[in-house]
Amino acid sequence: MLEQLKSQVLIAYQELGRYGLDKYARGSVSAIDRESGMIVMKSARDAFVVDMHGTILEGSSTLSSDIQTHIALYQAFPKLGGIVRPHARYATIFAQIGMDIPVLGTFHKDLFHVEIPCAASASDLGNTFHMRSIDPLRTPAALVVSHSAYAWGETVLDAVNNAAALEETAYLAYQTMQLDPGIQSIQ
Repeated sequence: MLEQLKSQVLIAYQELGRYGLDKYARGSVSAIDRESGMIVMKSARDAFVVDMHGTILEGSSTLSSDIQTHIALYQAFPKLGGIVRPHARYATIFAQIGMDIPVLGTFHKDLFHVEIPCAASASDLGNTFHMRSIDPLRTPAALVVSHSAYAWGETVLDAVNNAAALEETAYLAYQTMQLDPGIQSIQ
């Protein structure tokens, strides 16, 4: 079942490690087959296939706590093909204090276009994008207060690349704000 998609998810999960985004084996990766509505998800401990209701169709007998967030994002943004929850140090710092990542330079502006939003909860991610009129394909990442970061793309490998770009953006913003605490967004 979905062998090609499983292979892509495994490769994407391995890429998290290559980018240093899966420290302590805390990251997760998923991809969706839109035609069947089935999702393949991989974390350090689990690999499984679920439907859009979270029913396990194949694999581990226990669900990752992230699957409901992945499902909510796939439902909110029908053009997504892959989602990543990296274990990203600097993006998580912004999430832990509930702060959007401001646009402080062209690296951020070119890749994410607007502030990377921090939603009140994982279930509120879709609503946050809709309320702020943010296009999820132009700004393919978000934070969740006191939790973590998420990135996505049209494919699962796009999602991993966006997660790496998110972490670099967060790092640059964090360091810039250390040098100039009063810096303003360039938007």
